[in-house]
Amino acid sequence: MSIQRLLKIFDTRSTLLLCIICAIPLFITAYVYYWYSSPQGDEPHYLIISQTVQIYHSIDVMKDYTHGDYLAFYPKPIDAHVSPNAAGVMLPMHSIGGPLIWLLPFMLLGRLGVILFIALVTLLAVLNIYYFLLEMAIRPTYAFFVSAAFAFGSPLYIFSHLTFIEPLGMLVCIYVVRVLFQQELRQRDLIGSGIALGVMPWIHIRFALIEVVLFAFLLLRLYRENGLHNIRRYVAYLLPVVVLFLLFEGYNLIFWGTLNPAPNQANSGQVPFKYLPFLGLAGTFMDQEFGLFTNFPIFIFALPGILLTLKKKYLSLHLLMLLLFIPYLLTFTTFRLWSGGWTPPTRFLVVLVPTLAFYMAWAMQQASNRVLNVLFALCTLFAFACGVAYIGAQKFGFNSGKGTSLAMLHLQDLIHIPITDYVPSVYRPHQLHLFALWLAGMLCITAITYLLGRTRALQ
Repeated sequence: MSIQRLLKIFDTRSTLLLCIICAIPLFITAYVYYWYSSPQGDEPHYLIISQTVQIYHSIDVMKDYTHGDYLAFYPKPIDAHVSPNAAGVMLPMHSIGGPLIWLLPFMLLGRLGVILFIALVTLLAVLNIYYFLLEMAIRPTYAFFVSAAFAFGSPLYIFSHLTFIEPLGMLVCIYVVRVLFQQELRQRDLIGSGIALGVMPWIHIRFALIEVVLFAFLLLRLYRENGLHNIRRYVAYLLPVVVLFLLFEGYNLIFWGTLNPAPNQANSGQVPFKYLPFLGLAGTFMDQEFGLFTNFPIFIFALPGILLTLKKKYLSLHLLMLLLFIPYLLTFTTFRLWSGGWTPPTRFLVVLVPTLAFYMAWAMQQASNRVLNVLFALCTLFAFACGVAYIGAQKFGFNSGKGTSLAMLHLQDLIHIPITDYVPSVYRPHQLHLFALWLAGMLCITAITYLLGRTRALQ
């Protein structure tokens, strides 16, 4: 048997094993969340859009709010989340893309169908992370464990059972990034990427910033490989994007009376660039309730990964990451609710975090140190424990900027360790010393990992 054949069998078995290991907690958590909770935050309002389409064949959600149809999955009266169109008619304040995408699961199993669908979306995102890492020359062992860490110890797990649209945008983003860096750009990849990018503004208009960058990078790769020849490949890629964009603008014109791509947000006053970004940036990465590093410390390993890949070989990847993260970060950190409102941590950022997987895996692979591997595993375990704690936490761990993570608070009540006393919060100005300690710890881990990686690279 050839070596290529053996590698293919190994890869298939590894993929299946990763799928099983990740699917079990994802779907069990989804089922438990369904039975022990009612929808939280924006969840019921997204479900109401799906229910309105199913019952009234319309997006006039005021019919659902008025008749109380939502009581089938939400236990008490709820204020309508609506925004006026040009004629003053109240329409959904939230984008309709997600509710339309999961409409069939909702029609089949109601809220449970949507929750299981989101768990499946998360599982597909994990598999795309795994294949992306393999394409980027990460060894299968590290690709496997970093991908599994994303399933257990990252925002993917927290949002894997919530009826939010962020997991949909997350899957689109990591899928297109994987396609962009894979060795062979196949026809089906172009069609799939075109469809995926085309639905992003339907899911939420803030994803359009991500869509434009990914669209341009993939189009540039297509041009480099084909020049102005092989028009069929351009059509396969461009046609779905153009058609879906025209349909999106047609929807806005017909239902909202404008070609403004964000009428539902603009008409309700939910627009960015109203505030300076500094508080939002600090909170997005370092806050106890909403921060990336404080809630999911495995992402600290992305920092040495970035330093270790500062080479010409990875210039296109670095440029892509800068263009994806910086405009998007500045958009939502200048928004009134930079945290995402009443929500678990990193709601807005979760769409991009899978793209950091390569930096994390590269850092761990280059350092190849057992102590760091154990530390990475402990960081994953901590985030997973907090993720599980959300189910039993007050308000199911949805935070609103009070200075204390409800999930961490619930976890510390169980293990009798004052976790919340050691994690910084932007809502507690007197905790500046904690920010300094966390930054020092992050710099220490970054320096050690970087030095180990450089040393091994020179050997």
